[in-house]
Amino acid sequence: MGSRGGGRDADNGQTHVRSEIYRQSGVDTTEADAGLNRIIARVQKTWPRAGLGRLVLPIGYFANVIEVDGFGLALCTDGVGSKVIVAEQTGRFETVGIDCIAMNVNDVICVGAEPSSHRSRSRAARPRSLRTWSNISTSSAWQSARSISTR
Repeated sequence: MGSRGGGRDADNGQTHVRSEIYRQSGVDTTEADAGLNRIIARVQKTWPRAGLGRLVLPIGYFANVIEVDGFGLALCTDGVGSKVIVAEQTGRFETVGIDCIAMNVNDVICVGAEPSSHRSRSRAARPRSLRTWSNISTSSAWQSARSISTR
C-alpha cells in the first residue's frame, strides 16, 4: 500500500533508487511497507469504528483528520529516523529536533489542516539523545519549524 500524500505511490523510476539509498543507511522500506500493511489490516477489522469521532480520510496518508461534532482534528506522528545516525556521525544534534517538528507540521499541512500544537516523547536516555530532545521541547524549535513549513 505505501504512503499516500507524497511518499512511494508515484513511481517515476526513482523509487528503487530511493529505497536502495534508504537501505544502505539502515532503513528497510520494504519491511516498513510490510509492517504498515499489517497494521492497516488490523485497524480495518474495526473500521469504521463506532463511538466518538470518525476518520475523514482513508488510511495511508501521513496524517488524518478525526471529525467530532462537526469539528476536525488533524493528528499525525513521525520521528527522526535515520537522521540521528547522521547527527551522531557529525556531532550536530541541534537541527534534529527542528526537523522532527517540521516533518510533523508538513504532514498536517498536507491534509489541509493548520498545525497548532505538538507533543514530544523520547525513550532515549543517552546524553547526545537528550540534546536532541531538549531541542524539540523548546518553543523556539516549534516556532522555527512551523514558520519554515508554512511559507
